[in-house]
Amino acid sequence: MDAVQEHLREHYKLYIGIFLVLLPPVVFFRRYSIPAILYTIEFAVYCALMHSILGGVVRLASWFKAESAMKRAFDAAADSNPHWITPFRYFYDRTQYHPAWLFYLEIVAVVAILVLMYKWRPLRAQKKSLRPLTRRTLARKMSAQAAKPPSTWSNRR
Repeated sequence: MDAVQEHLREHYKLYIGIFLVLLPPVVFFRRYSIPAILYTIEFAVYCALMHSILGGVVRLASWFKAESAMKRAFDAAADSNPHWITPFRYFYDRTQYHPAWLFYLEIVAVVAILVLMYKWRPLRAQKKSLRPLTRRTLARKMSAQAAKPPSTWSNRR
């Protein structure tokens, strides 16, 4: 945490400048920018959950392999732990994944998250909501619908 605070103290002018440059377009185009920002945050949350769940499953599988190995049953001093891990902090460092194919499994899972988000939660611009109907307006609309003649399809029977 100290490293983060030190970095922010050294580069605070840069971050303030970036914030001031990006604020007007975000405010001016908020109909498009706010949903994009929220979509990105949602994607990051899904990726963090996927990474945590995969890390837990890998650690559980490693423990199970170590505890159920027959090698350990015959030789108590034998180390049968495969030491499978996925790094929680430095998830971008390929060398910390054991076995190495777990890194590529996570990339495939991230792409799957993107595809599923695009399919079931597409990014759309926000629309202004209609004003809520008052009782008078609702009554007027209902009476106008009741006064309409029946449609032509009902006379064809």
